[in-house]
Amino acid sequence: MPTKRLRRGVFNICGITDVIYRRYFAVPFVGDKKRKFFLKDVESTANKI
Repeated sequence: MPTKRLRRGVFNICGITDVIYRRYFAVPFVGDKKRKFFLKDVESTANKI
């Protein structure tokens, strides 16, 4: 998986150790309730930056 390569290579060299990956590949296949949950999660993550 490319994320492992990023974490072990680029991020470690730059000193970034706490990386959280979230996958939203299911968005086209879920209902409105779950889609709104995903959107709220993205919004809260963006606000933390």
